[in-house]
Amino acid sequence: MQRIENILKKASALFSAAGCVVMLAMFVLVSANIIGRPFGASIRGTVEMSGFLCALAVGLCLPGAQFAGSHISAGLCSGRLPRAVLGLDRTLVSLVCLLLLGLAAYELKGLAEYAREMDEYIDGFDISYYGMVLGLAAGPTLHAAIFGLALLQPCAGAARGLSGGLRRAKNPGQIRSATEVPGGRA
Repeated sequence: MQRIENILKKASALFSAAGCVVMLAMFVLVSANIIGRPFGASIRGTVEMSGFLCALAVGLCLPGAQFAGSHISAGLCSGRLPRAVLGLDRTLVSLVCLLLLGLAAYELKGLAEYAREMDEYIDGFDISYYGMVLGLAAGPTLHAAIFGLALLQPCAGAARGLSGGLRRAKNPGQIRSATEVPGGRA
């Protein structure tokens, strides 16, 4: 489980770095368009590209924010709740987020297939919408994987604890019931 977590952390860091580069590209594109306007050299398709690049940057950076815990958290009253309720709350929230992000990624993939069939390109850039929308699907896919890991970690911890108890016994027949008292007396 730790290995999967490390892989997802590294992927999130890579996605965050890519998101920063994408945001910088958007800044350069919009700035070049604004600077070129007085000279009659505005860039066609800047609005479409800047909207796409902004969405892509956010999608790429959110998984890293999830790992770092720097996302918005609404836990005003959660400090007063019992630990079991908090655990259930986190599990349910992770499950809902996993499902919603998985659905978003699935829908974006379907939209990308539709864009490929339509063979649409951004005016002035000769960039297909197919690749752009498929790129947008990468962020929610990684984010869904992070929530999936959050759901699996408690299960893996419980399985490790159970298998550790079985390994400590010399044979499975030596495992005593919870009611048996050492020395043979009940």
